[in-house]
Amino acid sequence: MRKEPQISDAAKPLLTEIPCGEFAYPGPLRDALVSAILVGEKTATTTLLAEYPVDEDPRDEVGALEAVVDSFGTIVCVTRCTGVRIMRLADVTQAHALAEGEGFTTVTQWRAAHEAFWRSPDHVAEYGEIDLTDETMVVCSTFVIDDTYPITSLRPWDCVD
Repeated sequence: MRKEPQISDAAKPLLTEIPCGEFAYPGPLRDALVSAILVGEKTATTTLLAEYPVDEDPRDEVGALEAVVDSFGTIVCVTRCTGVRIMRLADVTQAHALAEGEGFTTVTQWRAAHEAFWRSPDHVAEYGEIDLTDETMVVCSTFVIDDTYPITSLRPWDCVD
């Protein structure tokens, strides 16, 4: 097993300096995804390449930190990107679909759920309608929790104060 390099506290970025990592949109889906990250079931994610600025190469994210937030914007953990692959939607592997930790047992299930998300009103409002075909380029990323930062419990979206 590969051991992540240790960062001294002096060199470690403050939580407020780490870019925010938002999985889905606030609500039950984000709760499920963040919960899966916290228990180690979700170690991968997929983004449409069209969501990235034209002058940005997603592969530059390897090694980068993200402060994962719950539906209320509270940081629950920090992840470190361990790998990025850009590929056609049709080429996403079974291994990647399983690593997404969302309970999919086939790539077909994974793709149907992701296409539904990418066609959702929230996603379309943010990025516009994107034609999803086998040729659509996606960014498949893997990550680990960086346990040098605090890990907190998820506050469920439907909780009552």
